[in-house]
Amino acid sequence: MLWGGIKRRLTCMLLDSSYEETVCVIPIVGFGGLGKSTLARHVFNDKQVKTNFDLHLWVSLPEDVTLTDVMAKIVAATGKSEDGNLDQLKILLSGVINGKKYILVLDNV
Repeated sequence: MLWGGIKRRLTCMLLDSSYEETVCVIPIVGFGGLGKSTLARHVFNDKQVKTNFDLHLWVSLPEDVTLTDVMAKIVAATGKSEDGNLDQLKILLSGVINGKKYILVLDNV
């Protein structure tokens, strides 16, 4: 695995309990075919990551997507019905994630 060190660093960033932000965003960017999704999947499936987050959400997005589509896909990843307008989806998602530690991967953004 060529990026084992990178995976370890990303995992440590996610598990760092001294991090003071309520939301941590870690972008993985680069040209297509570099293994960004594979790297993210390895971090997402890491045993320590699995045990340290209450919710694990992986959402693959198409090229042309609206904010409502993104919200619907995230809500669907929680197992809830994704029917509704943007405001309804925000309320539903808020109810699902409120008070929980979660990891959300938006793939193909």
